Amino acid sequence: MASGYKLLTGKTAVITGCNIGIGKAILEAFAANGADAFACVRKEEQNELLPEQIAYNIRQIYLSLN
Repeated sequence: MASGYKLLTGKTAVITGCNIGIGKAILEAFAANGADAFACVRKEEQNELLPEQIAYNIRQIYLSLN
């Protein structure tokens, strides 16, 4: 595989539980590999993108499950 090759270019990923832990790691890995990533959060106070997520152009979605 060539250096800089984006494995997921043209793919869309909707990832839940992406504020911490495995979900966050998956979100960042997908975005780093070229996916259009949507980060879903359940708590409105956690609805802020981290600087590294902004660099990958990750979009965040707030899901109210009430």
